[in-house]
Amino acid sequence: MQVPRISSGPDLHHVILGSEGTLGVITEVTIKIFPLPEVKKYGSFVFPTFGHGVDFFREVAKQQCQPASLRLMDNEQFMMGQALKSEVKSFWESLSTKLAKIYLTKWKGFKIEEMVAATIVYEGSAEEVGVQEKKLALIADKYGGLPGGEESGKYGYRLTFAIAYLRDLGMDYSVMGESFETSVPWDRVKTLCHNVKQVIRREAKASGITRPILVSCRVTQVYDSGACVYFYFGFNYRDVHEPLEVYDKIETAARDEILACGGSISHHHGVGKLRKQWMPRTIGEVGISVLKAIKNELDPQVGIGIGRLACPSIRAARGVSENEHQSFSRARHLDMGTQLCRVCVTIHLKMPLLPPQCRFASRAVTSSEVLICSKLLPPLSESLRKGECGRIGVFGGSSLYTGAPYFAAMTSLKVASFLRYTGCDMVHVFCPPDAAPIIKSYSPELMVHPSYDRNALKESLHRIDALILGPGLGREEHVMPVVEHVIEAAKEKQLPIVIDADALFLLASNLSLVKGCSNAILTPNYPEFTRLYEHAFEGSQLNVEKRTSGEAAKQLAKHLGCTVLQKGAVDIITDGTQLGFGKTIGSPRRCGGQGDLLNGALAVFLFWALKKDEPSPTIAAALAASQLIRTAAREAFEEHGRSMTATDMLDHLPALISSAEMKSF
Repeated sequence: MQVPRISSGPDLHHVILGSEGTLGVITEVTIKIFPLPEVKKYGSFVFPTFGHGVDFFREVAKQQCQPASLRLMDNEQFMMGQALKSEVKSFWESLSTKLAKIYLTKWKGFKIEEMVAATIVYEGSAEEVGVQEKKLALIADKYGGLPGGEESGKYGYRLTFAIAYLRDLGMDYSVMGESFETSVPWDRVKTLCHNVKQVIRREAKASGITRPILVSCRVTQVYDSGACVYFYFGFNYRDVHEPLEVYDKIETAARDEILACGGSISHHHGVGKLRKQWMPRTIGEVGISVLKAIKNELDPQVGIGIGRLACPSIRAARGVSENEHQSFSRARHLDMGTQLCRVCVTIHLKMPLLPPQCRFASRAVTSSEVLICSKLLPPLSESLRKGECGRIGVFGGSSLYTGAPYFAAMTSLKVASFLRYTGCDMVHVFCPPDAAPIIKSYSPELMVHPSYDRNALKESLHRIDALILGPGLGREEHVMPVVEHVIEAAKEKQLPIVIDADALFLLASNLSLVKGCSNAILTPNYPEFTRLYEHAFEGSQLNVEKRTSGEAAKQLAKHLGCTVLQKGAVDIITDGTQLGFGKTIGSPRRCGGQGDLLNGALAVFLFWALKKDEPSPTIAAALAASQLIRTAAREAFEEHGRSMTATDMLDHLPALISSAEMKSF
């Protein structure tokens, strides 16, 4: 129905258009046509710092006087643009350039290594363009901006088009580069841009990239409530082992940081298959369920859009056996002389859902792994009183992240076990007031406390046997006192505590908080471990061998006086003296929430290990939790394939914990 406006429930057109081909095929398009503008004019401003430029953009949005296009280059991109300019031939042009540089640096105090540029396109009638120019000039002046001229504006847009060609050209010289984008509210633009660039630099260094890297960002679209930000990074991959894997690791860390800083998974590039892992964190488990329900209604046979968004794999949707034909996309790496590229091909062949190294039909859980779990768990008895099997406190959650504390809490309740044993009895979730109703709505079994108030926490801690700190906590400044108070309370009351996620990020700047806390277990992933290690041992080289052998984790655990569970392809577990490895085969699919499930299991096992006076309670608990969650991941992936989520893993826990015989999974 083609009408100017309609109110007839949710707009199904938008649901289909945003489904990336998973819900249908577009067969007809109506195009809106606008007349060409009478005048099109370029402009530019130079600002002392990126922060000044962002403030200018925000004020433009506030006054709702956005021109046709407004873009802000950071200093790295500004300097690259200057370096790519053709040589000035005219004496007067050369003199003019030098005078401009002197004016900016000597008279106005701009620093070459900090200054940025904004490029502008004005469109409309001659009168409208004149009004726009004057209005933006006044706002720019308010934030320290100086006019850069029309030619600089034109050049800035030419540079935008050139970047794509530079990427392709770089491959001929062993330089790999790419861009990705996000949208972010105005109050988080500066923090997000700074943090993401820092993460990219840190991950590049941790991955063994020794040559200088390019990392840059640009604000490209301006909205009333926020902006679109593009990031660019590139590195020379000579002497870099598995450069595509290194690239993927760096981009994954960058995207994790984007979401942690309040950015979106994508502004306009979309999700596809490469960004699907961040969908649960973006729209929540309820959103995923809604998409799956719509998919099941419109395309129950999964004929289109396989594996994108919330679209299940063919096997999950149709129950196809391992020996039947599968259709899937696989990334292939091709090394063509000095050119390295990624080619995606569609293959139709007879093969199992998992690659050989990930199959587990013939892989039994070892007897030692069974004993780790079974010997920790208290048996059920009619004489037991509520709370004797453990009361867990989860400190986490925010308005943006409500799923993480839920997954940790529910795992603590469901971690029961293998021989008619039970999980913990009660879980308390402590979270901000704006997150409490959402978390409470997930399950009536959770006791949700809508406050981080010190007095309220003090009153509640006497009812807690073990703590989980960090899932979905956020990284805002006001959260740090919560981290400090909870860790100090745990030390004072000698409560076991599991520290993960955002709490580890905040803890890195003040490691003395956790020093000597022998009942604490830190559960860092790859970038979190790097951050902790670099803060603990400034100047120390963290190479691949130290990381994978467990030497680095052992060194960190000994330095802090607590236990470290370094998550990875193989979990490394150490208290600084003993060293263990969680080698149970899990899933090749990494989805959001798996770490939160691990935290929930870990807290319960740690309480039980201490209650049973295990000689090495933190090591025993970590090995047990690692084994259980990896097994759940394995089972969930076997059933759901690439569409597996943390909820699927949670659903598999009851079957695992009620198993009376430890068979091959």
